[in-house]
Formats: sequence, C-alpha cells, structure tokens
Amino acid sequence: IIYRVNEIRKSSTVSLPYGKASQPGSDGQSAPHESVPQITDEKRGKECSQQPTIKVDVPNDEHLMNPSPVVLSPPPPTASPTISDYSRPDSRCVSGNTSPEIAANRCYTQLFSIKDDNKHLIAISLHSNELSVWNIAEERAVRTVRGISQPRDVKMTDRFRAVVLCDRELKLYDLNKGTLETKLKGVMNQKMPYYGLHEDKYVVALSRNRMYVNMINITTGDLETTFKVGEDRFLNSLLVSANGQICVCGDETQKPFPLLVWDLTNRKLLYDLRIPHHEFITRLSAISNDGHYVVSVCKELNTSSPNSIIVYDLQSGTLFKKWKPESNSVSIAMSTQSGCVINGVDSGDVLVWDLSTGTKKHTLSGHTSAPNVLQAAENTNLFLSYDSTNSDPNIRIWELDSGSCLMVYTPESQISCCRLSPDGTALMFGAEDTTCDTMYDEEEGLGEEETMEITSDVWQEACWIVISSYFDEKGLVRQQLDSFDEFIQMSVQRIVEDSSAIELQAEAQHASGEVENPHRYVLKFEQIYLSKPTHWEKDGAPTPMMPNEARLRNLTYSAPLYVDITKTIIREGEEPIETQHQKTFIGKIPIMLRSTYCLLSGLTDRDLTELNECPLDPGGYFIVNGSEKVLIAQEKMATNTVYVFSLKDSKYVYKAECRSCIEHSSRPTSTLWVNMLSRGAQGGKKTAIGQRIIAIIPYIKQEIPIMIVFRALGFVADRDILEHIIYDFEDPEMMEMVKPSLDEAFVVQEQNVALNFIGVRGARPGV
Repeated sequence: IIYRVNEIRKSSTVSLPYGKASQPGSDGQSAPHESVPQITDEKRGKECSQQPTIKVDVPNDEHLMNPSPVVLSPPPPTASPTISDYSRPDSRCVSGNTSPEIAANRCYTQLFSIKDDNKHLIAISLHSNELSVWNIAEERAVRTVRGISQPRDVKMTDRFRAVVLCDRELKLYDLNKGTLETKLKGVMNQKMPYYGLHEDKYVVALSRNRMYVNMINITTGDLETTFKVGEDRFLNSLLVSANGQICVCGDETQKPFPLLVWDLTNRKLLYDLRIPHHEFITRLSAISNDGHYVVSVCKELNTSSPNSIIVYDLQSGTLFKKWKPESNSVSIAMSTQSGCVINGVDSGDVLVWDLSTGTKKHTLSGHTSAPNVLQAAENTNLFLSYDSTNSDPNIRIWELDSGSCLMVYTPESQISCCRLSPDGTALMFGAEDTTCDTMYDEEEGLGEEETMEITSDVWQEACWIVISSYFDEKGLVRQQLDSFDEFIQMSVQRIVEDSSAIELQAEAQHASGEVENPHRYVLKFEQIYLSKPTHWEKDGAPTPMMPNEARLRNLTYSAPLYVDITKTIIREGEEPIETQHQKTFIGKIPIMLRSTYCLLSGLTDRDLTELNECPLDPGGYFIVNGSEKVLIAQEKMATNTVYVFSLKDSKYVYKAECRSCIEHSSRPTSTLWVNMLSRGAQGGKKTAIGQRIIAIIPYIKQEIPIMIVFRALGFVADRDILEHIIYDFEDPEMMEMVKPSLDEAFVVQEQNVALNFIGVRGARPGV
C-alpha cells in the first residue's frame, strides 16, 4: 500500500520504468534501452494482475502546511493496476501469471529503499518466496523475482544488484535481469544473521559461530579476510556505516559488554569501547552514515533506573554524549540529515536529541503504546514511528526541525512492514490482507493453471534445501533430546502407574507357644519427582553438579528421583492403617546433556563458555563415571499395524504380522501371526489357492486354525466368519481360498470347544 505524503510529480513528467536508460529524443521524452523488453498497452491490458491491491490517496497541500495532526481514514480500495513481469524465465525466476493460491498467501514482510533511487522500492515476501521492485510513482511492480528461498534481508550494492539473505545464505541477484549472479560462501548464524556492505565490493557478515566477522568478495563469493579479537569472543550485533568504512559489533563474552569498532578500509580494530558497571544493549543501536558516531542504549548494572543513551565519537574513540530518558528505551534511530538521535520510550513518547548541542530537542507525544519502530528518511528531515505489535495501530510522520506531526494514518488491517520513501514523499507499508483479485481474459476463460516442469537439478537443489533447513532448525540430536524429554515427563510416570502395588508378607513368628499372625504390608508408588542434577559431598551437603565437573571427577551426571509412597499395614481383625510418605528418595537417573532437565539447557553462549562447555556441542549423550556415553538409536516396526509379506521357498506363501500394544503403556508388545500355508509344505506345486490359513497366538505353542480362533472369539456360524474375511460372497476365487480352512475346523462348532482346543495347547505354568 502506497500513501502519498505529497504530490511528487507534475502531470507532464515522464516516469521511466525500472531499468530503462534515459536518452533525450526529439519529442523531449526518453527513449528506452534496447535490452529491456517492451510491452504494449494492448498486451499489458491482458496481463493478469497478481500483485496486492495498491491503495492511493493524495492529501491536499493544506495537510502538509497544517502543523496540527491530521487523522486520515484508510483510502478506499481501487482496482488492481495491470502489471508486467519483466523477469526472465529460468530455474529461479519464473515469468507469467501467479496461481491464485500463491497470490492469496502473498504478504510482504519487509520493505527496502534502493541506493540513489527515490522512485523505486523493494518488497520481499517470506511466505511466497518473492522479491518485487515497485515503482512508487506509477504504483505498480516492474520486476518480480520468484523462487528466492525465504528472503529475509536485502542490501543494495547499486541500483540493480542486491545481496539477499536467503534463509541463512547470502546470494547476489541482478534484479533488472532477474538472475542469480553469485552465491557467497559460508552460512549465517540462524538467530543473528547480520551483515553489511563495504565499498559495494565486499559483504561484511557475522560468522556462523559468532566468534569473528567475515569479509566476502561479492564478485567471486570467496572469503577475503576475517576480523577477530581473540578466542571465545561471541559477537551479538553488527552495524556497518552507509559509506562502508566502519563496522561496530557488540561482544557478549566480556563483562561488562563492550563495543568493538573496526576500520574496514585498513582492516584493523580501532577501539574496544566499554564503560565500567554498564552493558550495551546492542540490539538498540545505530550508526551515522559517515561512520563518525555510534549511538547505543546502555544499561547500568545493579540498579533499576531507566536505561541510558550513549553516543561515541568514532573518530577519537571517546564518549561524546550521555542522555538519561525518564523511561526505558524501546527503539533508536539516527538522522544524519538533521543531526539528531531519535529515541522511542516505554511511555509512548518519541524523544529527539540534538547531536551538536547534546540537549533534548523535542518530546513528541501521541502514541498510546511504545513505538518500537523508527525510520528516518534518507534525504529529508522526516521520520515515521509506529508500534509493530499493533497495540497502537496509528502510523505517525514527524518533522524533525519543528517537532510537528505531519500525518497520522490508521490502516484498515494489520500491517506487516512500513517504510518512508527516501525523499519523504510517500508512505509505504505491507498490509496482511488475505484477499486477492485475479483477472482473466474473457476469450480464454478460466483455463487451466500453467505449470512449470521441474528439472532434476532443481529437484535436487530443493531436496538439499529441505534437508539443510531441517538440520539447521532441529540439529543432529533433536530426536534423542525429544525422546529423553518424553521419557522423563511421560513414560516414567506411566511405568509407575502401570505397576501394581507391592505386597510384603512377614513370616509367622512363634512366641510363648502361640502363633502370631504376621502383618501384611502394601506399598503403592504414586507421583514421581525429578530434581536437577545434584551431587552429595562426603559431609552430606548437596551441590548442583555441572557436566564438566562430572567429567573431571569421574562422576555420573544424574539427578535424584523422588516418589510419593502410600504404605498400608493390614492386621487381621483390624482396620488397615495407611501412611503417606511424601517425596521419598529412591534412586538417580542419568541426565542427557542439553535436555530439558540438564543444567545447560537455555544458557547463552557466553554462559556456556564460562562453564567450560563448548557452545557448538549439541548434547544428546550421557556422562557415566566420567565417560561420555551415547545411546544408539534402534529402528523397529510400528505397533498396531498389519504387515503382509510374500515369501518364497518357505513353509508359508503369505505371512501377516501384527504387533499389538496398548497406547501410552509400558507393557510389552504382543505379536500375532496369520499365515497361509503353501502347497509345497505338503508336497506338490506351490500355490496360494485353496491352502489352509493358520494363526500363531502368543503363549500358544502350536499353530491354531484360523476358523477355530474366530469361533473362540464368538463367531460360530460360517457366514459370520466369512463376513469378516471376504468382501464379496460372489467372488469364487476368494471362497475357494478359505474353503480348506472351513473344512479343517468343521469338528469345532461351539465357542467353549474352541477355547478348550486352544487352552490345552498353551504353555503351562512352570514349563
């Protein structure tokens, strides 16, 4: 959705589509570049509009001149403009119409401006794997690149080339041609995929393990160099100035958290900035375009006072300004155009600080909740503020010099992203609208959806993307951790509940010539409890046990297990006496590392390093007597499922197996086999026609004819049995197959006789 903050062109101005070169002609208009395909008005009219509806409203000039806020309702929806997809068809960029299902799921997740271009913006959709270039003036998409795997961020090297973060990989695309130029080597960190540009030739990116910063050549995709301070330094942020000269990173390993400043041109560390008893909140930080200043929110340790705002002069490495707002900061931005720092706070206000004087310039009120998103226009003194949680649905545009609110906009639906154009003339935001209007040619009708044949190379690439995504999200041992957590949380309690009460009978005692009736004790285990891994020292003092301590001291990394026990004493001729014993210690259970009950669960990389644990260790193993032990996963057939096997050179021609098990129970499985004898078992030609069917029942030594099993279950009449075997009584082949089995069980016609027939062949106690 594009909202015009001001009228940006005259009616006589000719706007050039994205990618056309301006050539003065005799008529005063610009001639298009020959390499860009042209689409006539007639052809454009037949194109199917697949982009979200553009809503436009142009306020009068009086709105901009009026310093008081003007609340505007959402503009009425207009018809979707006809668009032309100039993308060239290849395996990654598909031209043509988008299916209604894909179009309906399209929701732009982020918007980006284009370097040195006020007329276009970039919109990416994480859900539909699309990147579109929109002409702001013409309100239409002029480029659409589809098939980009999970686009999350975009950095423009020039007007047409962009480094796109695709899930965790960096790829260089030519947006004008719609082609992939380079795939940069390496994988980004899943939670902190931060990167920037240096001289439009290199990408500066946080490494996967967050221990150093990589500089990657955009043209070749190869690693050029790395920036590293020392061992075991975990970085949690990365800022690169717009001119690509300065890089600032936050370090969460050192105490207090410092800021590391690198000179990218000379490739050296400039400063290690830190303030005693203060920690930088680097997710709330910004850097000036020229790299002269960096601003960050700073928390004072051991106090509950609101956070401070710290400004460093990166030319000298000295503390330049320190401001103390009355509320905690939720957002921060810097306007190089006006020389101001913009700060959103918990109270809902927006504070504007003057960098030159160091004083608070404005306190801007109006938001009813904390504005956690601030964005300053690159080429003007305007900025926008809004709450991305939509607690306050209003988007406000402010003027920095006067502090006046120029516009308040309330969208109809929840927005997913918002941005002010570089020249401040248009407000653009993505609306989470699930509707999509699709146009069809009346002569062609609806027709069939156009499909694209998937080549083997594309299929292989897609398969590896899915596999990589699974392991990136789940890791290599997730199945081990989930299995152990399910065992501790659910299975152990089920085992206790399924176990019957323990009865203890004392021996009869003789005293004074009389026989004393012994007492009977009944023990019932109930609720179980598992503590954190603990070790008892020789003096009996319990201490938490960390995995590394268990390795060094040859201990078992285990947790104590407690259970509630109900003891009942039964005496002859007396009422039973029941006693409750709460949380009785009964033993220890080894704990799998990195599981829910492990002390390492949920710790940050910095905490793990302090405990002498490797942050890259996935866990999934045990420590027993100081040695690391791993369980080997075992694969077995699923229970309560019938498997049928066709056998050759065997006693049976077909064999059906079913392993029965009570769900959510610790009882062992019970296996039933139903087999059809082959004719070869009695001599002659092997065939399945007319052979007997027998059953092998648990705890029964001999084979039981299947018809006798049915009669033991209560199905006595032949017709009742056949209704559970044969679908169609008119099928002569099926009737012929079961006839020998009916003849074999002819002598057993009652249920009691069938039960006795099976019972005498069962295993006897003690045998």
